[in-house]
Amino acid sequence: MPGRLGAFLFQDPSDWKVAAQTIGTGDASTTVFQLQRAMGATLSGGGILEPITAPNVVSAVYLNGITQDPASYSVDPATGLVTFATAPGSGLSVTADFTYYFRCRFTEDKYDFENFMFRLWQLKKLTFISVRS
Repeated sequence: MPGRLGAFLFQDPSDWKVAAQTIGTGDASTTVFQLQRAMGATLSGGGILEPITAPNVVSAVYLNGITQDPASYSVDPATGLVTFATAPGSGLSVTADFTYYFRCRFTEDKYDFENFMFRLWQLKKLTFISVRS
């Protein structure tokens, strides 16, 4: 394992999917939309949108709530960009249902495991952080 240098994908068991997440609004010329998730939208003052650059499964893409044929768009698994063959019409809401990973790296290059029984090892603390791609 490359330690702090290499990134890996982590699926947080409490934060890994969204449904009907808005990813843009059609303008009849834009064909590429970034997958994103809303964070803190229910807080006073609104929230922020975080780009999703490591999608797992995009189960549906919608235009104004109507499911689109998967042949009409593609999703780049390395960037989270959704590209339509034909630009969505002006004013159409573009939403998606998808699961995602967080791109992470370890905070240390080395961790010390303890051999507490024959062929049984333990590590009391493992730390990693989320990184941008």
